[in-house]
Amino acid sequence: METALKQAGRRWIGKSLNRVEDPRFLRGEGRYIDDISLPGMAHAAIVRSPHAHARIVNVDTSKAEQLPGVIKVLTGADVAARAGPLPSFGAGPIIQDMIAIEKVRHYGETVAAVIAEDRYVAEDACDLIEVEYDPLPAVVDPFAAQAEDAPLVHEKLQTNVAYERTFTFGDVDGAFRDASRQVRAKLRWPRSTGMPMDTNGAIGDYDAGTGVVTIYANSMNFTYFHWLIADSLKIPASKLKVVPVAAGGSFGSKFFMHKVPTFAGFLSMVAGRPVKYVEDRITHITNNDHCGSDRWYDAEIAFDDDGTLHALRIDCVDDYGAYLQFGTGTHGNGLSQIVGPYQIKHVQFTLHAVLTNKNQQGAYRGFGAEVSNWMLERLVDMVAGELGMDRVELRRRNLITPDQFPYRTPTGNIYDSGNYQAVVDKLLEIGDYEHWVAERDRARAEGRHVGIGIIASNERSVFSSTEFWFWFDSPDFTPTASPES
Repeated sequence: METALKQAGRRWIGKSLNRVEDPRFLRGEGRYIDDISLPGMAHAAIVRSPHAHARIVNVDTSKAEQLPGVIKVLTGADVAARAGPLPSFGAGPIIQDMIAIEKVRHYGETVAAVIAEDRYVAEDACDLIEVEYDPLPAVVDPFAAQAEDAPLVHEKLQTNVAYERTFTFGDVDGAFRDASRQVRAKLRWPRSTGMPMDTNGAIGDYDAGTGVVTIYANSMNFTYFHWLIADSLKIPASKLKVVPVAAGGSFGSKFFMHKVPTFAGFLSMVAGRPVKYVEDRITHITNNDHCGSDRWYDAEIAFDDDGTLHALRIDCVDDYGAYLQFGTGTHGNGLSQIVGPYQIKHVQFTLHAVLTNKNQQGAYRGFGAEVSNWMLERLVDMVAGELGMDRVELRRRNLITPDQFPYRTPTGNIYDSGNYQAVVDKLLEIGDYEHWVAERDRARAEGRHVGIGIIASNERSVFSSTEFWFWFDSPDFTPTASPES
């Protein structure tokens, strides 16, 4: 078979392929969410909270309702009466609604919405809505949030620590005891977020005759949340149709985007006509659900004098913000590849998933694994520095070898195949590594600060139930039956 493939030549692998979606965009025929206009379509705008934490005492919508062109003004009371909470895989009573009902938990959270004949009227009406708040102490430091007397983001949870557990794979203590050396680092990965030109947007189109809700959305993963959106709208999944629209930028921020499509569907059901809602830039920054990881690591690695890596001991505090829509799935993703491409046999991982008064984390870039990769590579660089060893050579001698595949990692994931040594050699060759090392040395001799970054990390190409099975001894659902399996 191998010989036949070589003789025939590869059709796809290693080839530069034309993207099938390019022609329509190059011709200006791509259809983005704001390009769509349905007959009788109304528009929506929202009122955002100016407080990071406050009780909602009263929402006076009377002036907004009298403005010509206003169709409907909505508050949390309307959501409570007609819709369910937004989709969430978070454990416990961590509830997020489309419009805040009793209190706001982060700056920018939605407290009211206006449906009007056009966006201008909707925005003007929002300015007429008077909201009375009772400000509460806000907690934005995940370490302060863990104190017993810290303000609670969710009172029913009775703590701001949404999840806390230590996982041990192998004999970590023994590996650290027997290793010749160890290094320890406190590392900080601050939160970031995607800012595509095209913000999150959707159009809901409710057909009262059939009960079918059609949602046009620039989300990039509409099938995964189909049944969950239907549940939030309190309709059967068979009555929901989601139509994908081109996403004008994402970098992961639209991969699991579901709040805006759910919101547009709900608005349409209330108005009885199509409703378009597209975030403005401020909303996309302050009221999004796609912030990246926000972590503090206290991490250690055990190794021998020859550079052999043996064990990891990791303690991570992760600031999830006000909600927990994907549970701790980002760390499940990280744990599935926590040892990277290396033959590290023992791992201990402690997670403190903490709630604060910030907008929540979501799916951005590597869904948490990119941070774990960075943390591991920082440790490996520190090992090289401790030993005075070449960074490439240190990595090369710890790589999983071709004869070890399929390879089971300490956390139970299976790497099916690979030739990591060949990949390193090829990369050094095509990158002309030695040339750039010489250039670096020449620049440093001139007094310039020039460096070369070296990493060797894995990133799996699919998701599976490994994001979830780590976290529960008895999960509330069968992992092999979860939609992404």
